[in-house]
Amino acid sequence: MKKYFILSMALMLLGAGCLNKQANDQINSIIPPPAQEPGTASGIVADWQTYANDLYGFELKYPASAKVEHSALSSSFNLLSLNLGTSTFADYAPGASLEVFVIEQNTQVKEHYNLSNGCYDELAGNVETERVELAGAQACKTYGRDAGAGNYYDTYWHTLPLNDKYLVIGYTVHSVNCGNVGDGKTCAVFDESRDTDWLNKILGTLKLYPAEIQKDQAYFFDSGLFQRKLHYYAVDFKYPVMLGTSESTRNFVNRAIQDYVATTTGAFIDYATPVNDDGRPGPYMLEVEYNATLAAADILSFVFNGYEYSGGVHGMPIHKTFIFNLKTHKSLELGDLFKPEVDYLKIISDYCIQDLLKKQISETDWVNNGAAPKKENYELYYLTKQGLTIIFPAYQVASYADGPQEVTIPYDKLQNNMRPDVLSLITSDR
Repeated sequence: MKKYFILSMALMLLGAGCLNKQANDQINSIIPPPAQEPGTASGIVADWQTYANDLYGFELKYPASAKVEHSALSSSFNLLSLNLGTSTFADYAPGASLEVFVIEQNTQVKEHYNLSNGCYDELAGNVETERVELAGAQACKTYGRDAGAGNYYDTYWHTLPLNDKYLVIGYTVHSVNCGNVGDGKTCAVFDESRDTDWLNKILGTLKLYPAEIQKDQAYFFDSGLFQRKLHYYAVDFKYPVMLGTSESTRNFVNRAIQDYVATTTGAFIDYATPVNDDGRPGPYMLEVEYNATLAAADILSFVFNGYEYSGGVHGMPIHKTFIFNLKTHKSLELGDLFKPEVDYLKIISDYCIQDLLKKQISETDWVNNGAAPKKENYELYYLTKQGLTIIFPAYQVASYADGPQEVTIPYDKLQNNMRPDVLSLITSDR
């Protein structure tokens, strides 16, 4: 099974309970009752974070107090792993995990996960099922218990049809067999009303978006936002989400962009998260925005610009560019724009050096070296209706104070050397 979207939470649940009244009295006599979590399923606490998926059309909220163990946007990774910390109300208290994923509605998948009746099940039928309403839609709720090595796993799955797929929200409570706990240790067994409180609150925030855009419509975009603010770092990362057109085209564009967002935010968060309070001078910050610089019928170009501060005297501007060929589902390299026999790097370099020297922003040698006809000098480029734009990051051709430099080369300066088929795609209207 391919799980497209996974939201994993390590939630140490508040509350207490045990196998018998004597054990329960022992816990309550030693440990004060836990504070009641504010908010209800219909009135969630205001500071909870939101996970929104524009591609499949749903969103839900999760506790803002959770520690982020992992974060990514690609379908190849867990989207979010959270930990609310270790509860102190018992030595052995239940913990829970939540996962959200989308699976195909096909015969093989239905048979493997007993989905013929629209109810997801990983326990081969040893479950209880009931029909429930969730986010205004009919869903199947499935419950089952698994056990092993002195541990219990009570799992709830909520399955909703989502166009030609299923949206599945799985919630598992892990508890121990209190009969195996040694003397002097407190233990809390699984209590459904208490230990599914997080699940009910999270499900109460679920929203389903309108039906998926028809595939024969032209593509368009919505904006996605990866945002996280903790006391030692802040991330605000805006990115495009392609809608409309065919599913294969959407996936081609969205996965490439989401992989970039996941890699960039993941590396930043890993670095910015302190280990054993190592004295890092946070808060660090990562802010990125995007611009769709060209949206032709079959060519799509994006530029991401932002700023990252991760220590030192100052932060650094960051840049990333994409050019997508929507017909071939391939990213266009700089050389792909030009005829095979053309020395495109020299043509571009000559124009850029001349343009940069006119600005008189730095020494001639600095410009000549940073804009020399070398592939590593021309890794950032994007397309507009007017021409090909090259980005030179800070320090490449000028000082940090002068900032990144851009040079746009009009197509009429390049058209004799560009591939006619590519030039036609670039200049065609949607």
